[in-house]
Amino acid sequence: MTQYGRNLVESIGNLPTTSPLRRPLLQMVAHDIRVSHVAADFGVTPRTVYTAMQEEENLVQSMVSRPGVKRCRIEEDQIELATQFLDEAAPIPSGRTYRLVRVTYENLYAMYRAFCEDRRADPLGKTYFIDKILHATNVRHSGDDTICKLCDKKKKWQVPFPLSKKDQEQYDELVDHVETWHQQGQYYLQKKNLLITERRQNVVMIIQDFTQILVQSTFYQDLIIVFYKFDANAVGNLHRRYNHFVAPTSDTSNDGNFVARCWKHLLDHGMLTPFDEIHILSDGGGKHFKTTAMMNFFGILQMASGKKIEYNFFERYHGHSVCDAAAAHAKNALNVYQRDTGVPVNTPQQIINIINNVQNHVAIVAPTVKTDVLPPFKTMNGITSRHKFTFDHKTIFGRKLSKDQQENLTFPMANSQYFGTFLAGL
Repeated sequence: MTQYGRNLVESIGNLPTTSPLRRPLLQMVAHDIRVSHVAADFGVTPRTVYTAMQEEENLVQSMVSRPGVKRCRIEEDQIELATQFLDEAAPIPSGRTYRLVRVTYENLYAMYRAFCEDRRADPLGKTYFIDKILHATNVRHSGDDTICKLCDKKKKWQVPFPLSKKDQEQYDELVDHVETWHQQGQYYLQKKNLLITERRQNVVMIIQDFTQILVQSTFYQDLIIVFYKFDANAVGNLHRRYNHFVAPTSDTSNDGNFVARCWKHLLDHGMLTPFDEIHILSDGGGKHFKTTAMMNFFGILQMASGKKIEYNFFERYHGHSVCDAAAAHAKNALNVYQRDTGVPVNTPQQIINIINNVQNHVAIVAPTVKTDVLPPFKTMNGITSRHKFTFDHKTIFGRKLSKDQQENLTFPMANSQYFGTFLAGL
């Protein structure tokens, strides 16, 4: 028994001072022994012994299994719903591999519980949510201004008031930027929630963005088109589908023609057939999304398909994270495959084969070639300052904010036959 005692004393003495077992073990073995002797034997201060003896509950005894207590089974639907929430509340910034958390974990979990309540779903426990879901990806605490140079500039504005005319104009632009960012973000969430609350089966919400997939010292463009649609059988009543269109060559440009060809594929394969309304959101990429050619394309698409199209844009530097999260999931699958198999990935076909094994992700080689060129269109002046576009016959309407009821600018649709021929047969 003496040797058992020596071993116990030595084990307790080797525990880190921050170990939650240290004090409870001291409390258990120090019963009816003088404090000074315990302190000397364990190499601790008398204060540590006194504190341990005052613990109300013996942790070691409480660790004994309790009869009748069962752990709740964690369902896959709960994991998926938690991931959906994090894609909104703790986004993966564009081109990054970490989640950005702007509130405390306590507040984040409270938001998650409210998210589950709105969808009549059972939430995960707080510890499981933080340790197994949130910490499964890299987490960084930050405010929005750290990922937007304009928000950061407004926050750090040092010029004393009142401002000169030039400085006032610059400051007003920064204020307008922040207001636009908030308004566009709120509009997106409202539109998505309406899909669920109004059970709108005839409406599809589409988020699109480009990412670059790096493989073997080169990269391929990947157009990600995310579908949101109401589904009573889906987690949270919202079905997601992540469509990846991977460029056929490493030097294929991510231009407007790339986008148009991929949308033509969606139409040709009946993916938009069930819907009467299409609500599109994307960043304001001036090379491929927010261009005169693309506005004309979607206007002609509405006429050719008979579907009502609404095209919204997020404020610059504040593009949405859903596509970024989809890109992160796909890239992680590619990295894991190469690490586990040792097989290098260097062709579009290999890329899509791996992405297609990720849940809810569907990938194909984009139906475009690098020599395709869109015809020139007369520039729509003022397009960069508008965040919502709708279409009616041969007119394009632009609104400053998506919430605006009245159009701010109107543009005549170009008389080009290119897209008319392109979409013939719909």
